[in-house]
Amino acid sequence: MARPLYNLSESPFLNKLVRISRRTSGGRGEYELSEASRAGLQPTDFLNIRIILSLDPDLRFDTGTIVTAQGGKRRLRLLPGTEIHLHRQLAAAVLLPRPIRSDETLGRGAPVARTDQYAIETIEFRTVEMLLDGSALFAIEEIDLRNRSYGAEELGFSKRLASMKSLWSRSEEFPKEVASLIQEHLQVVRSGGPLPRRCEVITHELQALVSETGLDFGILYYDGTTDVLPLLVSALRDAPAPPEPPLQLEAVAPEDIEIRKRTVKEWKRWANSRG
Repeated sequence: MARPLYNLSESPFLNKLVRISRRTSGGRGEYELSEASRAGLQPTDFLNIRIILSLDPDLRFDTGTIVTAQGGKRRLRLLPGTEIHLHRQLAAAVLLPRPIRSDETLGRGAPVARTDQYAIETIEFRTVEMLLDGSALFAIEEIDLRNRSYGAEELGFSKRLASMKSLWSRSEEFPKEVASLIQEHLQVVRSGGPLPRRCEVITHELQALVSETGLDFGILYYDGTTDVLPLLVSALRDAPAPPEPPLQLEAVAPEDIEIRKRTVKEWKRWANSRG
């Protein structure tokens, strides 16, 4: 069970106030829990509280991150055993290219999201709930991205989440290597976290694979550094609907295991293509 501390959607005056923000002062960049709630809740109320990110009501993960007091700021710090910072876990969870923290290597122009050339500037929350185990559940509303040309580009979080779920559910329509990476990504994100470095490596491997083999499934060109998710979803949308499988599963003898497996896969692919 969860006890709501406050809900940013209850009042237009509270919208987009509580957030995790990137702060730079000539260094590598830090992430802070900032902006006091007009309902009276301060960032100090979350000191030493473990952060759980909620992508939607059915998809959440422990970030292995707490809020600490440092130099008058409420900064995020990793707990022992956590491999990558919260902003990188979030990027990996939604198949974004790997982001950076400092301004030094920010890229220019569009698209903003390119591997190691953009930053997650802010993570805005729809609700925050304190859980009975003493951790806090932060439900994401929107993510803002930044490079040298664009100060705050909205990701379109809810739409992206829907695209990612579509990709997960139809992964078998891709060639085996691509499908395997998509399915592994689903398993890692649903593992409960903290998300390991492997999760962002999956995104990198998908980028490289699509760059090399995308022509095989309808992607004419991809540079290997930009956001790969829209291209994969577009490939699904543009792919011709597969024909109805020639065999009913009931017609395959139980001892013909390989034929049964192939028939099940064909029916799943056909069913997914019909929505």
